[in-house]
Amino acid sequence: MERGLIMAGGAAGIAAAFNAPIAGIVFAFEEIGRRFDKENLGTIVRTVMVAQRAAATMMVLLTGIPGGLFDPSFSIGAGLGHLTAPWLTFSGATVQGIILLWVVSYFSGVVQSPMTAFIILIEMTGAVAFTVPLGLASIVAYEASRRVCPVALYEALAANFLRAGEPVDGGPAHRAGGVMDRPGSP
Repeated sequence: MERGLIMAGGAAGIAAAFNAPIAGIVFAFEEIGRRFDKENLGTIVRTVMVAQRAAATMMVLLTGIPGGLFDPSFSIGAGLGHLTAPWLTFSGATVQGIILLWVVSYFSGVVQSPMTAFIILIEMTGAVAFTVPLGLASIVAYEASRRVCPVALYEALAANFLRAGEPVDGGPAHRAGGVMDRPGSP
């Protein structure tokens, strides 16, 4: 298992750095493993997939566009769920259930909006019977996230936006912080 995780880490690094998931997998076997390890293939492929999704999220975050957080967050949560499902199915949970719990947890942790996170998942999936587990996972993730980062992401993005004085609606007359205090403002 340890060898597989080392190979998976190397593969994920190459995949994320060069946006080349197949090259990352090949690199893991060719350079790190020096042989084809069938028992580690699943771990390597799942790790590369998660790394690719994490790199995609990082690129979206660097743009500073808040609306670009939903899809990458769902994708990373799903990737983490898929990655950990083999170790969690002993509990009797289905792979789909584990993935949903990871999606809601990751998303809730990123946006720090637990109600929004689990309601969106219930609406998107129709998993009404899964409301309580999704709600609990969302709240736990929110609490953990607040301990790591006390200021919610959207609050921080809004504060940066307002500090920068960017136009609120794209027009030069409407600047953050001074819209209503100018004579003749609507």
